[in-house]
Amino acid sequence: MTEKQVGGSGIGAQVFMAVLAVLTGAVAVLFGSAAFSGRTTQWAPLWGSLAFGLIAAIFVVGFFLAGTVRRDQEKIAERQAACPDRPWLWSDEWREGRLQSWESRRGSIGFLVVALIWDAATIGGASAVGARDAWDPGTILWAVLFSAAGLFLTGLSIYQLLQRWKYSGSVFRLESVPGVLGGRLKGTVQMPDQVLPEAKATVSILCERTSRGGRSTTTWKLWEDRTHLIVPASRSIPVDFRIPYDLPPSDAPGSSPTSPIRWHVTVAARMPGVDYRTSFHDVPVFATDASDPSIVKGAIDASAVTERPPDAKTNIVESSAERTVFSMPPAKGLGWGLAIFLLLPVIVWLVAGRVTANQLEALLAAAVAVLVGAGILALTCAGVAYTPTAIEIEAGLVRVPHGAWPFRWTRAIPVADIVEIKYTTSQATAWVDAKTAGKSYSISRNLPDVAEAKWLAAEVSRAVERHRGHLAQGPGQQAV
Repeated sequence: MTEKQVGGSGIGAQVFMAVLAVLTGAVAVLFGSAAFSGRTTQWAPLWGSLAFGLIAAIFVVGFFLAGTVRRDQEKIAERQAACPDRPWLWSDEWREGRLQSWESRRGSIGFLVVALIWDAATIGGASAVGARDAWDPGTILWAVLFSAAGLFLTGLSIYQLLQRWKYSGSVFRLESVPGVLGGRLKGTVQMPDQVLPEAKATVSILCERTSRGGRSTTTWKLWEDRTHLIVPASRSIPVDFRIPYDLPPSDAPGSSPTSPIRWHVTVAARMPGVDYRTSFHDVPVFATDASDPSIVKGAIDASAVTERPPDAKTNIVESSAERTVFSMPPAKGLGWGLAIFLLLPVIVWLVAGRVTANQLEALLAAAVAVLVGAGILALTCAGVAYTPTAIEIEAGLVRVPHGAWPFRWTRAIPVADIVEIKYTTSQATAWVDAKTAGKSYSISRNLPDVAEAKWLAAEVSRAVERHRGHLAQGPGQQAV
């Protein structure tokens, strides 16, 4: 989205939010009048008026957006004709290499308006039910659920609004345009003055694909990388990522693919009170003449120096030419599974005994709880048995102990069979794989931080190569 698009759509958004604010105030006043004054309200004309106002607001927004989109399409068509093979020159932001943060106060205000409308509707529904004295357990449950959801939405919107209010818009300046598939994406993010120096910051890059099918929309994370930094006194955070070649490029401006590809850069920092967080959407990443096809997903540069992330759970407890040991947190959860298996049937039986006077029904409910508890316990045991707890490299083998007593076992992989150590990412976690000629073995537990997986993969790769060299020299010889 170009800067002109942001400005044009911002006018329509302001008009839309103003109309929504008026409608929200009207709903709140009328619901309050019905709830506390005892007056009878004609709801049909009211909802008709609200619907008319909402349609009018959408019409006004559409009028502004239609003109903006038409002008932008004409500009993109001109630039596409001049530079058909360089889509990163079709957008104003991309041409200048200066990206504005995606978040805005207008979006947070809109979210707050939606939350207030939800709260007003909940209060109105509760008032109508109370006026008819139609409360029953089911109605009370729905009222509690809707009220809790409204409070959550309101609290979240207020937090986001405070976040946008405290931190002004950040700017991401690209060192060179575009970011290169099979190369690097480099630049700097200028943080606002409210961010304190020496704060811990996290910079991440994400490539995702959105699939639209029928009424549902699914977003898939294709690749992610992350690094941890300390905010310098200048508040200028460096962005430097190596981009795999085997990833799709950004969508060209003006295109409307069925499965859009988006590249995002996010910067976050822990701060007293409200944390700092900003995102830059639609970062330009393309293949160019400088692309290196050998740089692929999960590949790590073992020769580069890597630092252990400060919040990493994995440690190097021993490192030598003969033996290297990485320790990971022990497998947990067996106690929880056992407690659920033992306590769930008792709790269900006691509750069922109070709800119903039929002892047979109470026993059936307890029996179902036993089956559910057994299933949870089985899943817990399987998770414990599958969880790697260490990586031990010695005597030509990579040994990976799994689980905890009584589910402890060890997988052994010959060092000579390993052709690559790489890290893999999924929607929410990352892990390290040892790849042989015919199979890929997961040798680490799921790690919540991709930076830790990247560091661990580099360290294990260096350890494997060191042990290969030690074995090639033979026993008793000193590795160089």
